Amino acid sequence: MLRLEHISARYGAIRALERISLQVPSGQIVCLLGANGAGKTTTLNCISGIVPPEAGQILFDGEDIAGWRPDRIVARGIVQVPEGREIFPDLNIADNLLLGTWTRRRSPDIAADLERVLDYFPVLRQRTKQAAGTLSGGEQQMLMIGPRLDGETEIAAAGRTRASACPRS
Repeated sequence: MLRLEHISARYGAIRALERISLQVPSGQIVCLLGANGAGKTTTLNCISGIVPPEAGQILFDGEDIAGWRPDRIVARGIVQVPEGREIFPDLNIADNLLLGTWTRRRSPDIAADLERVLDYFPVLRQRTKQAAGTLSGGEQQMLMIGPRLDGETEIAAAGRTRASACPRS
């Protein structure tokens, strides 16, 4: 379970979050809704360790992870799906997916996890040797989301995902 308790954060003199609290029970999907500038991305960035909270606690399975480095948070099973299409366009799809497993490079389960991702997104399986930059926008979203669906991810924080990333059956 993930729980934020009274998180506050700022960018210099600008306060971005003021005492935000929320709870995400295990196995649940939670959506943060709000206007531009409401603090949705800052909340995700605090959870991911990109923005250190000024005050409050971020509890993951009872352990306070507020202030941890992002790589340590990723190793703990919390990942962020970047906004936009942050892929390596000149690399092929298979290499992009493998780069998404970088923090787990010694794990024996990588091949099985990548197979699972390709099962979720069969259009990527059909074109693993194709340059990622030639994919459509929705296919690039699939490529971004894919590595976060591995067997070790417990929380995937996504900002502004697109419906175009949904595969058709």
